[in-house]
Amino acid sequence: MAIYNDYIRFALDTIEENLIVIEHCLSTRKNKEVDNCYGMSAVILMSSVIDTIGTFYRNNNTYKPITQEDLDNNSLGRGKKHFKVYWERFLEGRCEKDDFMIFFYENIRCKSVHNGIINRDTFISKSNKQDSKILVIENKTAIIFLRELFNVIKKSYETLKQDSAVKMPVLNDPSAGFSPAIKNVKAEH
Repeated sequence: MAIYNDYIRFALDTIEENLIVIEHCLSTRKNKEVDNCYGMSAVILMSSVIDTIGTFYRNNNTYKPITQEDLDNNSLGRGKKHFKVYWERFLEGRCEKDDFMIFFYENIRCKSVHNGIINRDTFISKSNKQDSKILVIENKTAIIFLRELFNVIKKSYETLKQDSAVKMPVLNDPSAGFSPAIKNVKAEH
């Protein structure tokens, strides 16, 4: 059992675990006769990693912990900020911002995480054999390319680990501003 004293270590370990499982999802075939993978599981975990890394970088490259004000203003539902920050920092040039925010965040991330589905006009593909784009939209049909997105996520995780500007407060620091709901977080490991 491990008890984490700070969110940096806890979050980084969680990201690292998710990356291992995502790799397994992408490299394991559901059907031996078709080159497929566990795409929905990979999408859900990649969404979590993007959300977590975006959390580190929101508000001028410093982590902003959940505060009582966030809870009071019900601003926690505004998770788009994390995805917008992630796009600006790591995905610019790989897909259009509006496409990423609408098709990936709303049609893929939210629907897969909350409902276990994606839109009928949205497809997930194991990889893009033509170029390094992670999201292509043609005639109101979206295709997300999992291997290409995963490669960007792995690089962004390495960048995050090296970024000395990223700071998170220690859990038991009374000035950190954590809500009562997360003040006593402990993790078994």
